[in-house]
Amino acid sequence: MIKLHKKFFVLTMLLWLVFFSSCTSSRYGSFSIDEGVTKEFTTFAVDTDCRYFISGSDLYPRSILALNNRYDLQNDFWKLITMTPSHLKELVSNMEEKASFSGMKGYVIMNDKNVAIGKWFSLMSQTTMVEILNNNTVIVYTPSQSDNCYEPMFTEMNQGTL
Repeated sequence: MIKLHKKFFVLTMLLWLVFFSSCTSSRYGSFSIDEGVTKEFTTFAVDTDCRYFISGSDLYPRSILALNNRYDLQNDFWKLITMTPSHLKELVSNMEEKASFSGMKGYVIMNDKNVAIGKWFSLMSQTTMVEILNNNTVIVYTPSQSDNCYEPMFTEMNQGTL
């Protein structure tokens, strides 16, 4: 009798697990630091297979997103910009100037199938996530807009802790 209850309990739990995982299954991609992407941004190489977006200030953006042209971005917080090497140089130089002690990093953005769909450039502390809505529509969440991402560095520099 106890074995029957145990089997029933295990079967019930498995069914609930399958049910809830199918109801809440969102697909997410990933970000991975990539020195090649860092070099592309810091040498101001514009990828013509991508559309460029910035988050934050037009002069000192929090991050730059280069999304492959095959994908649509669903997010109102990104600003689509026309990117040229000189504009990229201005943005990256401004970001690096503000982040002088932290440094900037490039990331490759992968979809849920581990296929590269874009590139990201920001401070390492500016983390985010990418949600895959369907095969060609993604949401790349912007970093937190509530604070000045460069401010802690200036505070630490002024206090002599850096």
